[in-house]
Amino acid sequence: MSHQDINKILEKYYKGETSLKEEKILHNFFNDNKKADNSFVEKDIFQYFDNEKNQKIENENFSDELIEKLVETKIIKFRKSPKEIIIMISSIAACFLIIFFFYIKQDNTKINAKNSQIAYAETKIALLAVSEKLNYGLNKTHNLNKINTGIKNLNKISKINTGLNELKKIEKFNKGYELLNKIKK
Repeated sequence: MSHQDINKILEKYYKGETSLKEEKILHNFFNDNKKADNSFVEKDIFQYFDNEKNQKIENENFSDELIEKLVETKIIKFRKSPKEIIIMISSIAACFLIIFFFYIKQDNTKINAKNSQIAYAETKIALLAVSEKLNYGLNKTHNLNKINTGIKNLNKISKINTGLNELKKIEKFNKGYELLNKIKK
């Protein structure tokens, strides 16, 4: 089979359009060392596929052990971060406030001055509670600034690598100096 034919089949292979017969042709071509020269990068790939296909699992109970391990796995529940909890609580509080304001708007004709003062006080209390929760969450995020500071300091360490690379250039002069000394002897 010519290289052009192999290239056409390879194009179809990479598009996923080859038949089983064409794939067998490719496998046979690349596994025959006389036909396939090193001009094909795919030679190693097809040889790898055939080597892996011929390998056998030494442990006869491998499937059973694998199923046991899968059954034994525990589901790990991830805890929400304080920031996510604060956002969730804030969203719930905002929903309650919206519902509360719509309720007040519908009953606006029935509300007198005393009821509006009570509503104002309740809203103020609700907003203070939301504010406290947000402030609590924001206090926790200040520790993130410490991490950023540490990362900036680590970036300074990377400058040492550039200095070491410059020292490697000096090593070339030392090698030249040693060669000169050998020549003089």
